[in-house]
Amino acid sequence: MRRKHGIHLLMILLSLLILTAATAVITSAATTKVTTANVNLRKSASSSSKVKVTVPKGKYVNAVGTKGKWTKVVYFKSSGKSYTGYIFSKYLSSPSSESGTTAEVATSIWIRSGPSVSYRRIGVINAGNSCVITGTSGTWYKVRYKGISGYIKQGYLKEKTGNRQVRTAIYVRTSPSGSARAIAVVPANGTVYVRSKVSGKNWYLVSYNGRTGYMYGGYFKY
Repeated sequence: MRRKHGIHLLMILLSLLILTAATAVITSAATTKVTTANVNLRKSASSSSKVKVTVPKGKYVNAVGTKGKWTKVVYFKSSGKSYTGYIFSKYLSSPSSESGTTAEVATSIWIRSGPSVSYRRIGVINAGNSCVITGTSGTWYKVRYKGISGYIKQGYLKEKTGNRQVRTAIYVRTSPSGSARAIAVVPANGTVYVRSKVSGKNWYLVSYNGRTGYMYGGYFKY
């Protein structure tokens, strides 16, 4: 009788283990996904779960696991705030191929003879015009524009999405701050894909090696 009781208890424990395994989140290396519609990011993998935030169509998220028909993701907003939760998997797809990038001046900016505001002004680039960027010096770009060679301060270029190289090793972080947690490191001469520029800051939302996060813009090279 005691033996039968022990076998029955063992079967119950095995059933619980199987049930737990069936409902567990399957974790994997993070990959970048894009939303195919305006979709709710929920607290848990259920359509009745609380909505944390609505992710607009065409936004990028880090997929970090799956649970049935749901995908666990991390979503970064341009404000720097991030959300972790679940999105119904059918509303996610892989990003399209990542093409190159171009840049133009977003607002009129002085060209200076050296990489500092203490250097004299030698020209001006009007808003909407393009210049050739030939190098970097600290947080300044070395440029060529209508026969003038000089420097402009970073943060005044109109950035478009695309591949950009970095000139030195740099962290990708969870938010646009040097004190935020690093989630990846891009080696010198590595290439990241620029998603967007953070409004009012020299930080960019980028993807690298399947991860999406924020990188300081002073380390790009052209």
